[in-house]
Amino acid sequence: MGWNVTFHSSMRRLVYILLLMMAAGTVACQRTPGEAERQLIYIDSLIADAPDSALTLLAALSPSPNPQPAGTSGASGTSGAFGTSEASGASGDSSPSKLEGARGSVSESVGARDSSPSKLEGARGSVSASDEASPVRMTAGERAYHALLTAQAMYKAYIPATTDSVINVAWDYYGHLGMFASATDRQRRVRAMLYKGTTAEELGHPDSAMYWYKRTELEAAPDDQKIRAYSMFRQASLFQAQYDLPTAIARFKTATDAFMQCNDSIYAIYCIEELSAIYRLIDVDSALLYINKGISLAKKFKLNDEYYTQLTTLAGLYLSTNVTQSVEVARKVLNNSSNPINIFKCCHIASEAFCIRGNIDSAEFYINLSPKPTNAIDSVIHFQALSHLEELKQSMPESKNSIAVSDSIAENLIIKSHKSSIRNSEYEVINEYNNEALFKSKLVKSLLLITIILILLSCFFIYRYKQQRTASLISSLRNDFSRHLRDIEEQKYELASNHIYLLKSIESKLNNNKNKSIISEIFDSERENPVWDALRTHADTSCNGIITHIEKTYPTLSKKDIQLIILCCCGFSDKSIMSILDYTNQKSVYNRKRLLPSEKMNSDLSLTQFIEKYLENQVKRNVN
Repeated sequence: MGWNVTFHSSMRRLVYILLLMMAAGTVACQRTPGEAERQLIYIDSLIADAPDSALTLLAALSPSPNPQPAGTSGASGTSGAFGTSEASGASGDSSPSKLEGARGSVSESVGARDSSPSKLEGARGSVSASDEASPVRMTAGERAYHALLTAQAMYKAYIPATTDSVINVAWDYYGHLGMFASATDRQRRVRAMLYKGTTAEELGHPDSAMYWYKRTELEAAPDDQKIRAYSMFRQASLFQAQYDLPTAIARFKTATDAFMQCNDSIYAIYCIEELSAIYRLIDVDSALLYINKGISLAKKFKLNDEYYTQLTTLAGLYLSTNVTQSVEVARKVLNNSSNPINIFKCCHIASEAFCIRGNIDSAEFYINLSPKPTNAIDSVIHFQALSHLEELKQSMPESKNSIAVSDSIAENLIIKSHKSSIRNSEYEVINEYNNEALFKSKLVKSLLLITIILILLSCFFIYRYKQQRTASLISSLRNDFSRHLRDIEEQKYELASNHIYLLKSIESKLNNNKNKSIISEIFDSERENPVWDALRTHADTSCNGIITHIEKTYPTLSKKDIQLIILCCCGFSDKSIMSILDYTNQKSVYNRKRLLPSEKMNSDLSLTQFIEKYLENQVKRNVN
């Protein structure tokens, strides 16, 4: 049991030691940056837009040979790839006088990048001549950060590296970071790998550069998409230089997508430019596709320099396929761009196009318009354009001789044609006179035909007008007649309703008196009686012409049967019908109403059901 207790106590001590180490690392990561660190962070924020000014400040802030203890190294903040600021505008409150003077000279150059080395040398000379203060004391981490920024600024200012000693100072520190390194130092470590690769590439060691680029891509943080995309871009450039075009195309496409994801449109356009340059060697259509893609991307993000650079490339591509389009694109760049490189290229493209078309004056005009070449490649391009122009001028005498021969042949042909025209002049005069007479006769016939057509059209329109007017008059008369008929029918119906109301009143009074002689006298059917006429009219109107229908369909019905049907349609009760038609009792009326359809109307229904069925059929017919 003794060994078990000893083991557990040892493990507890080890855990305590690890916790103390983690706490110390956390405190080291969260400490406040020193004065030199804040100045370096400020310089870091300048590199992307003003690398020359950043170099001037770095030269003014040179570290001392003996660093302070490494325990004070490191700083909080985040560092972006390619010189993004680690602390927005962070600077010391009491910076050295030499750095403040250098910052004063930087204020006008921030935001306008100048890649000329002469300006950098002048700035360095002014700093060294104006003040030779002692170097600034820095920690090991600050010295490494200073070396990293120096290598990055030199690369951004297009100053080629002649040795890797500067970036090695940074890598000697960042390459040996422990497991408790801060996130800032880990990001600077990835940047040190990237610029180890660029330095190796400039020193002529492509294999070593490829190693550092691939390592940068693998060790970059997931959220640091920009530095990973730039490492892909540099790898693609190396593959392109080694003529491994399929691999270069694949890496450039991957880098383009990565730059678009992190909203870096400038580097995305750089990748598209390289893709179009590769495709110009193997596939002109694909090259044209990528050039147009770069033009649209530059136009979308309003990058005027890149837009006109892409148009210049497009003009050069059109030079071998469409000379006219090449001249138009080159003129557009010359009219709108202020970039001397684009102007130089477009002047020579336009000169070459006019040489192809044989326009010596235009070709010479654009050669004279071109700026002077500033490097060896531009001198070669300018010499080739002058050579083509001289060849075209030397070929002009032969073309002049051929033009003279063609002019003499044309003159002979003109003389012969003139003689033949003189011979045919009389025939032409006669033919002209005949043609004039024929034209007049045709004109008269045409005018006559047009007159006849106009007369016929006038007659037709007059006839149509009268016909439409007559139809409208007939329609209005029909509407008036129908309205009068409806008024008459309404009056008849109203009169019949009044008769029915009067008769029912009489019926109710007579039923109370039970005087059959008075009832018979009122409803006398042996002579013309207006009461029955009114009842008939009311029954026909209210029941959709049922009485007229029954009289035509069943002519065997007696007058008393018709009167029974009329009274049923008018709604008289069996008791009233018994009194009016002189039946013995109400049962006799009921039996007659039940048997009448079966005896004389070929129906199994009762009279009441027959009337209801007739009305239902009339309603269905009206609906259909």
